Amino acid sequence: MSERDDDNDNVVRVDFAAKRAKAPPKPARSQPPAAAELLPDRPEKLRMFARLIERGMVMVTLDARTGLARVPAKLAGELQLNLNFSHRFGLDDFDYDDDGVRASLSFGGQPFFCDIPWTTVYGMTSHVDGERLLWPDSFPAELVSLLPAQARHAPEPAAAEAEPEPEPPEPAPPRPTLRRVK
Repeated sequence: MSERDDDNDNVVRVDFAAKRAKAPPKPARSQPPAAAELLPDRPEKLRMFARLIERGMVMVTLDARTGLARVPAKLAGELQLNLNFSHRFGLDDFDYDDDGVRASLSFGGQPFFCDIPWTTVYGMTSHVDGERLLWPDSFPAELVSLLPAQARHAPEPAAAEAEPEPEPPEPAPPRPTLRRVK
């Protein structure tokens, strides 16, 4: 035996690169789609949520009374339930897709897994810039009656009465000017 062979008897050599190549890849956590990746055929609420959530925290407004949304029992009867979602919350189970948005949110310091289908959502607000999105078609009936007439669905064009166009406003009077008097 050579001197080098003696040294090899006491050394364990592991080829980590070979082990990594043989090991099955870890399943990647599915990432919610980015707004830019969403095609127009995807649900509108999903596309709008993805756009807003990329900016930061989003408040989702929903009708929890439908029985479709999974929320804490004490909130299940709410006509207008507001829930905040954000990537910055660091929630492992935060996800959104064609069906809705879901995450474990904190209520009174206690986590609760919420599953919110898009069908229950009728509003979203960006906490970053205040942009608000509303879907009047998804409003609960109690709220529709409170909407101004122009926000409700207009009748079909053929059934609508011809309304005269409003007259243009009169031009504003000329602005007064100041002069220096000696």
